[in-house]
Amino acid sequence: MSLDNCYAGGLTLDFFPSRELENVDPSNEEQYVLAQARNVLRILMMGWQKDWKKLLSWRAFNAVFVERDHELTKAMRRGFQEGFDYVYEQLESQKGLSKEQIRQAQLYISNCLCLLPYGDITPYESFHIPQFVKGQWVKVEYKVKEIELTPTSGLKKLFLKDEDRVFAYGLTPVNNKDAEPHLIFMGTTYPAGQGFWQQVKTDLEDVETAGKELYRSGNKNVISWAEKQDKKVHVCGTSLGGALSQLFAIHRGDLISSVDALNPPGLYKGLRKSRYDNWDTLVAEGKAPEVRVQKQKNDPVSKFGEWKNEWIILEVDPPQELEGTNPVAAHALNYAGLPGTEFHQINTEEDNLERKRRNFWLYIVARSLFSYFVMLPFRYLVLPTIRFVWEHKLQLLFFIPLMAVFYMFPPLGLSLTVTLLGASTLLLINAVISAAITSYFIDAVLRFIGDQVSGKSTTLLSRALDWFGQHPFLKTAAYFAIGASVVGLLAAAVFFPPFLPAVIPLIKPVIILSVLSIPLVISIAYKAVTNFMLLFGLKKPEPAVCHDPALPRNKEMDIYANNQEGEFTMKEIHDYYHVTRCLLKNKSLIKPEDGLSTEVDLESGKPRTLSKRDILTMGISKEKANTQVKWTVSKAKLFHIKETVNIYNKLSDQPQRLMDELREEKENYRLGKNR
Repeated sequence: MSLDNCYAGGLTLDFFPSRELENVDPSNEEQYVLAQARNVLRILMMGWQKDWKKLLSWRAFNAVFVERDHELTKAMRRGFQEGFDYVYEQLESQKGLSKEQIRQAQLYISNCLCLLPYGDITPYESFHIPQFVKGQWVKVEYKVKEIELTPTSGLKKLFLKDEDRVFAYGLTPVNNKDAEPHLIFMGTTYPAGQGFWQQVKTDLEDVETAGKELYRSGNKNVISWAEKQDKKVHVCGTSLGGALSQLFAIHRGDLISSVDALNPPGLYKGLRKSRYDNWDTLVAEGKAPEVRVQKQKNDPVSKFGEWKNEWIILEVDPPQELEGTNPVAAHALNYAGLPGTEFHQINTEEDNLERKRRNFWLYIVARSLFSYFVMLPFRYLVLPTIRFVWEHKLQLLFFIPLMAVFYMFPPLGLSLTVTLLGASTLLLINAVISAAITSYFIDAVLRFIGDQVSGKSTTLLSRALDWFGQHPFLKTAAYFAIGASVVGLLAAAVFFPPFLPAVIPLIKPVIILSVLSIPLVISIAYKAVTNFMLLFGLKKPEPAVCHDPALPRNKEMDIYANNQEGEFTMKEIHDYYHVTRCLLKNKSLIKPEDGLSTEVDLESGKPRTLSKRDILTMGISKEKANTQVKWTVSKAKLFHIKETVNIYNKLSDQPQRLMDELREEKENYRLGKNR
């Protein structure tokens, strides 16, 4: 089926200077996690290693299967940047590369980008990535934007936990107007990774292309980001991410320059054409992007599904000594930079015919059966039960002995149900209620104290109290309700003496019940209000834990900790302050303090001292509007100014969307600044 035995090749690219795995003393925490991160990347980017068992440790097991290790993911991001720097050094030093070698380099870099999200990339760090721009290799700085694919409102949102949220990532160039933006769809992650179970669920969705569920809920966010870019975007993804890349290509290929999908399953061809499939129209109008699909040797996933006839399908054959020892490794590794790797373009139509029977029995029938009888019960019954037990383990630990105590010694319980009903058969109910409320109180208070010590807000009670603190009227209402209850109880005793004998026995259980129920009532009230707001889209979801601005950052990559000289026109500065002062705050453009002088560079680096008032005034003038100003600010501020001006210019004809996008951009900048 081969059409071209030399689509790409003839180049060797290493991610680090040495292929040997590093040995570092675990007692040196920073160097140890960085070495482990680099070792993982060595195997992923430079081929299989016989001594791969050096990576095994309890910490690695815990990070992959139990709980994400933020220090390790931080080290992964730094390792990626070191790798990109070394790839750039190799490409810059090699002159006169052939067309095939350039193609191979671009495929390799694209595959590296596909794996980048596994380092939990965030909007608060930037990456310098080698790019082939105008016939030469340059290093382009990119700002990261997370793009949520899971629902952000509606009924489905209420059943999504933070760890179930799935993201794509947009990379926007900030120092090179000729460089392409990149859109990365993440592949199925590891068990402790972000969105793992949601990704597995959509991987196995019956009679649909893998990832279709995520694309349905997230395509508007993806399209919104792509429409704001100055150039068409390059889209890439591995495995599930590759399937999502293909779905975006057939839906809105007019926004895309090219697609690189690594080891993806193909499209599902149903009886009816998908409403997202505009491929034939895109081809007819000449707007279809070039789609390249890499099927690595022995990869099991890319054996299924169908390709569009216009796509370039490449079989990637690595050197035997560096390929993975099993299909899982073949699916995960990036073979494109290995010495001697061959890229064979195959006949797309023949490949589709060859896999037709396999598609029916495995991609459709077996996948559907597994989805219905295994995945759905696990996802909606077994997994929620496991999560509930794990999240309430301390509460359950207290609940069982407390219930036994309250059952054997009723006076120690709340005695509310027994006092009111006087039935000994209700002792068990009394014990259950008493134990449930008491154990919840103990659990909530202990975890709340832990939050106060660590300075975090990880528990529901902590978040609820923070929320109440932001809404003083709610605290007033709570105090009023408690006061009204006490007054009502006293009034019953004073004004209705016949009821006094019935009221006195209730005072003890009511007081105890009220005190112990405070954390539960606060949490329920907070959860009810926030769920209502999420249901109707009245509340923007909080950043996912993996994107928390308080998480550790690499200092050399932190856009808030590093300054950069940026070039702006007078008009751009004027537009930025017009947005932030006039549109968002409804205040005047020029403030009294704008008369203070600041040193800037005007036209060809000529230094001149100007006040902000001068700059804003010049921005209105047609003669001075395009005058270039060099201004040194933090990278975050530089990105924020450029993005704000870009949104203002692109969406000025859509007032409501303009204001929503501007507020979101301002809030995103504020989040990273106020860690």
